Order: sequence, then structure tokens, then C-alpha cells
Amino acid sequence: MVTLTYVHILFVALILAMLALMAFRKSIVLPCVAGILVMGWAVTKSAVGGVQALFNALIWSGSEFWGIIVVISLVTAMSKAASSPASTSSNSSSRHSADTPRRSSPLSAVARRRSAKADPPPTPYVPFVP
Repeated sequence: MVTLTYVHILFVALILAMLALMAFRKSIVLPCVAGILVMGWAVTKSAVGGVQALFNALIWSGSEFWGIIVVISLVTAMSKAASSPASTSSNSSSRHSADTPRRSSPLSAVARRRSAKADPPPTPYVPFVP
């Protein structure tokens, strides 16, 4: 038979508190940090143990999410680079002299229509990388 201790009850109470904060659309960052400190203190019965638990939790979460952060930043950078008009504007100015008027291309008309719309661009697909 499994014996539940006060640490188990504290853990469930903290989880319920986080769920309640999320239900009220409040920030849960500081309560989570405080919960990790309290859980570490309750398990080790020392304040230093609570700080060690917080440090270990930050190191573990950082090592788990670095891959995701890198993928998101690379996709964002490539998306911005692909939509940047700077690479085409420098070449087009050298082909036309100041006397000849520039005709608008169908592509620029499509780009103007797209920028006039209020809809945001679709979010890029980010594949799961283990």
C-alpha cells in the first residue's frame, strides 16, 4: 500500500493552485518558482535544498527546450529573410534610368493586395525534432 505524505498533498495543492491561476488567466511564473522552492524545502527540510531544487529544475527545463527554441528561432529568421524586399530592390534600381518610368508588375500588385488585407500571414509549420 502506498503511503501519501504531506509532500504529496503539497504537490497536489500546488498543481490545483496553478490550474486555478490559469483558469483566471493570471501569470503562473512566480507561483511556479515559489512552488518549486517550497517543494524543495519540504523534501530536503532546508532552505538550501529548496534553492538547489529550483536550480536543478531550471537546468533540466533549459536542456529540454533548447532544441525547440533553436528550431523556432531558425524558422523565424528564414521567414523574415524570405519576405525581405531588400534583395530585389537594389537590383531593380540599376536596370532603370531616372528618365524611364517604371511599370508595375503583376507581382507587385499581388503584394500590395496582400499587405492591404487585415489577415495575418499563416504560421509556419514547425516539425517535431526529438
